[in-house]
Amino acid sequence: MKPINNKNATTRYTKVQAGIVAQTLVEENGNRVGLLIFNNSPETLYVKFENEATYTDFTLKIDPNGLYEMPLNYFTGKISGLWDDQTGFAMITEVGAR
Repeated sequence: MKPINNKNATTRYTKVQAGIVAQTLVEENGNRVGLLIFNNSPETLYVKFENEATYTDFTLKIDPNGLYEMPLNYFTGKISGLWDDQTGFAMITEVGAR
């Protein structure tokens, strides 16, 4: 795989407040080539690709103060999440190709 030329990349930073109801963390983006989600919360973050996350149906869990780094060019669809409580937030960095 060819490395990303950062002069041809866009970066978007988002902060999402923790909640006990599933919410969109990242919208669908066909230009996404990388994604980082840091769970800046004392609670577990349940993440789901494509559909709404639930406590029993999720793609992955991010532990408190944990980081998920998506493999390059892995998934460009919507990503949702919910927490065990409403404390904290997710800090998201999305890298896109121009």
